[in-house]
Amino acid sequence: MATFREDSKAPLFLITQHRETIYQVSKTTGVSAQAIATVIFNEKFHGIWATLKNELAYIVDFGVNDESPATRSYGLAEMQLRLAAQLLNMDIEQPGTKKKVYDLLQNNGISILLIAKNILRNENIIGQKLDPVLAGYAHNNGPERVKRYLEGKSVLIRDIASRSEIFQLAIRKALEGEIDTRTDKEIAKELQICIPDLSPPQK
Repeated sequence: MATFREDSKAPLFLITQHRETIYQVSKTTGVSAQAIATVIFNEKFHGIWATLKNELAYIVDFGVNDESPATRSYGLAEMQLRLAAQLLNMDIEQPGTKKKVYDLLQNNGISILLIAKNILRNENIIGQKLDPVLAGYAHNNGPERVKRYLEGKSVLIRDIASRSEIFQLAIRKALEGEIDTRTDKEIAKELQICIPDLSPPQK
């Protein structure tokens, strides 16, 4: 069975592989590269298994067509067809739209752009700029829950979105082209630096 650190290798590799596109999208949209990469890290934490989950849904639905559930998630962004359509200003109810959105999500560059657009959308709904960890939570939990959390009215669902909390330094290094599967505490100890606890407190 893979360890938590071993699981982190797959998403870090993806971040390194797509870092130029991440930086380009960051420059174009104003969304931090760290926030975009954090979403990818969370959503692709289990590497090939995350991809196989999508492929299984694709097989079960006999591909993507007008009858496919709009809540199916695909691509590097692990984004639901309905949300992707909204961000692309497409009507999900129009015939053929779900297949078009699916095809677009297979383009990693477009998926990365949609991650950034979703972060901007979430920040607009929440009413503030989000740090990378909270941007990851908003992508997975939804902006309404994160908004209620920040208002002290709700708690965060930690299963998927919490994956990146202890790997922010590793994500930063992956954006620089280096794969380092150690946790933030392990890297900070070697560098002899102090790092804050990035885990959102449960209110």
